[in-house]
Amino acid sequence: MKSLCLGAESDVLRDYQESNQNSLLRRQEYVDTLVDSLDPHDDDEDQDYSPWLMLQELQLVGLDVCKIIKPASLFLDLHSLTSLTLETCLGLETALDMLATKKNKSGLPLRSGLRLHYFSLRHEASNQQFRARLIDFLSAIQGLTHLLVLLENSDRSRPDDLDPILAVHGQSLRSLVWDERSGKRDLFVPSEETYKPSYLRLATIATHCPNLVELGISMDWRDFTKKGSHDPHSSNRHMTGVAFKPLKNLQTLNIRNMPLVNPKKMALPLSEIHSSFANSLLKILLCSDKDILSPSAPQNLKTLALGALTYRDLHNGTGCHTIPNRDLYEFLRLRMYKVVSSYYGIDRARPKPLAVLTEIGHYEKTEANGGDVNVLKPYWLG
Repeated sequence: MKSLCLGAESDVLRDYQESNQNSLLRRQEYVDTLVDSLDPHDDDEDQDYSPWLMLQELQLVGLDVCKIIKPASLFLDLHSLTSLTLETCLGLETALDMLATKKNKSGLPLRSGLRLHYFSLRHEASNQQFRARLIDFLSAIQGLTHLLVLLENSDRSRPDDLDPILAVHGQSLRSLVWDERSGKRDLFVPSEETYKPSYLRLATIATHCPNLVELGISMDWRDFTKKGSHDPHSSNRHMTGVAFKPLKNLQTLNIRNMPLVNPKKMALPLSEIHSSFANSLLKILLCSDKDILSPSAPQNLKTLALGALTYRDLHNGTGCHTIPNRDLYEFLRLRMYKVVSSYYGIDRARPKPLAVLTEIGHYEKTEANGGDVNVLKPYWLG
């Protein structure tokens, strides 16, 4: 057996929607029974046993990680793992501490022996203490190729918070998602909006990660939308384009948040609103002052996605409650655009980037056509 997934998404979703603790207790009893059956030893840590379960991929959903990954559970060889996914799990602070270090014969901590290439995390109880543990863990392992992190109930962070992580993994990373939000969005109010780092976050990523093929982040949309010659964000627009230029290998870009606007108050249909957002973004990132493709801009961008995937999209609404705000849901849904070169406008002799909508709420067509979709797969529960 090379891959193992433990947990139940439907139970996790129910707990998330209803704050139901009974389901959580049932899952913990299931884990205790499972661990006891898999571990043939009597928790004798002085005995020298060899782990018999050599997994490459482990996914835990809604479970207490410490119940699976603990020193006495000698059945699981953590060092054989190349992929670890933790979704809505408990005990993460303690577990990350355990995973981040190992001890030599003298009991002194050493760098983690994990050999992960893929690490994905979704956590709905994020705070500064947890972020510190997460940064310590990610700084203790080496050689990640794919790093996908979603943090909910997150405190505001500074752009350079990622520096310690990217300093370790930046050169090896091919896929990166780092997204934070204060909570699930039910209303068009600032308190429920996804955290929006400025162009400085993009600059930090581009500086450390020149080999990225896929990127998923939130941005401040005021840096993308022009409001007049006296707009205070006009310089930020220019700097956003400058920050993007080092990402020469980028093929898929997912801006996971949307502007804080109410589509009901806009005269255009949703399709035109999103198309306008997508094409404005392409102009900022890829074009010169004359709206033509800049020779110094990344030339490999094939896919632009706006919005973020949710459980409802992933499972076609199965197991979900009635949508509390359908207008908001439709506005925030993931939209996929193919980036093409087109000849239009006054200067038809020179190509301009154009975003062509391909699908909404899923990424199957993009994946079937050979597109890179790792950064599109992390999803919010609500």
